[in-house]
Amino acid sequence: MWAGTLSGGVSRFKDGVFTTYTTENGLASNTVASITEAADGTMWFATPNGVSTLTSRAWHRYAIGDGLPSNDVNTVFEDSAQNMWIGTAAGLALFRRSRVQPRFQVPPPMRGSILGIAEDRSGSLWIATADHVLRINRERLVLGTLDEESLREYGPADGLLGVESVKRHRSVVADGRGRIWHLSDEALNERERDVLQHVAGGNRNRDIAE
Repeated sequence: MWAGTLSGGVSRFKDGVFTTYTTENGLASNTVASITEAADGTMWFATPNGVSTLTSRAWHRYAIGDGLPSNDVNTVFEDSAQNMWIGTAAGLALFRRSRVQPRFQVPPPMRGSILGIAEDRSGSLWIATADHVLRINRERLVLGTLDEESLREYGPADGLLGVESVKRHRSVVADGRGRIWHLSDEALNERERDVLQHVAGGNRNRDIAE
């Protein structure tokens, strides 16, 4: 069990004992916005000073110099194909084949602050930005071949009360039934079988848990 903090680094609870890691140990920042464990066991930590990874061997930091659009990282998410998606304050980055992918192109709605990323049962990515809710064909995004049919933006016409996402690690998630949940300023929204509906009032202090 891992827990990130606003100013005290990140702590791991194992065998009844907490172990805390900070910048003194190699963490990029003592503020941790998001934590993800990759399929290979690597731990990923989103911070306002880049992404930190922790393996059994060492810490490593990825930043603008490695290809990130911004050092201010909001969220990290590994999809079912083991691509690591990094949502920053200045757009989306893709980590695969042991590096941040160079010349990775994203459409304009994904060049702003990325607040949440999830994957549905079809393999499509759902991305929540500061003012967009998007469903994207993952394979076409990876290959750089997105077209109009590969990207769908959702809004009030689809049943959303608002598209302004709350800055939370789990602002958009997929549950075990394949439903997508999105937390906006206005409501908690649910999508199932291509139908979007709001199920509760929004709250900036709320997060989503399965």
